[in-house]
Amino acid sequence: MRYFWSLILLLVTLAWLVLSYLPVAHALPDIAFTGAWTELWFPAFVTLSIATFLGIQAVLVTDTVKMLRRPESAAFSATIEQFRIRLAPEVFLTVLPIIGTLLLAGAIVVLSRS
Repeated sequence: MRYFWSLILLLVTLAWLVLSYLPVAHALPDIAFTGAWTELWFPAFVTLSIATFLGIQAVLVTDTVKMLRRPESAAFSATIEQFRIRLAPEVFLTVLPIIGTLLLAGAIVVLSRS
């Protein structure tokens, strides 16, 4: 069942990408936020979303460090050694989405003021 839903989501995503590049006559509808509420609530929603994502990523970074520094069992420690998982690359790859999010958030702030 999991493969079925994975395939459905993949096909829907591919259909969306293909349909979004069709000529204007057959294009997908534009989805836009309009109205007076967007000046106040939409930036608040974006800020809350970014803060939530950064919080989740921070938890993932700390858990990754804890997991690799002090494995829970000898079997888990052996698995870490078997796959040659090292702390520095794992932490870097876990921190990378945080850096990307902060860069995108900075770009949003700069571009919204111009």
